[in-house]
Amino acid sequence: MRERPTVRVLLIAPDKRILLFRFHDPRLSGATVFWATVGGGIDPGESVAAAALREIREETGLADVTLGPTVWQDDHVIAIDQEPVLFRETYIVAFAAITTLTVDRWTDLEREVIREMRWFTAGEITTCTEQVYPEILAEWLPDILGERYPAALREIPRAPHERLAPIPT
Repeated sequence: MRERPTVRVLLIAPDKRILLFRFHDPRLSGATVFWATVGGGIDPGESVAAAALREIREETGLADVTLGPTVWQDDHVIAIDQEPVLFRETYIVAFAAITTLTVDRWTDLEREVIREMRWFTAGEITTCTEQVYPEILAEWLPDILGERYPAALREIPRAPHERLAPIPT
């Protein structure tokens, strides 16, 4: 099975909102419409921090960003076009100085599968009627917004039968 090291960014605006993307990706098994954080694959030899800054720049156009700590991790399998891929995700906090976004550096695939970008409050995530990943975001986000970070990387919990459930990239 192919492995994909991935960075997910908890990108926080000055007013304590988090940026999420709304995806519609028919290549995935399971939920094909969902909200998820900024992020993507970590290139060979690239650090989590460097990948986070690159992904932020590519997906939002933002360059005036300050990185915070790495806080969460998750390993799960996603079937993409029926091929199982093991995603090894590391979540890092980042702070945006501004909230004006651009899509100038999006890849063709991003243009196909991303439908919307939106800054959410923690409360809006709680009441969102569409799937939001990671599923614990609404529960754990208030600690991140309050700058109460875990002392060590926190593993995103899964029930034993969900360990290989489809989760978006």
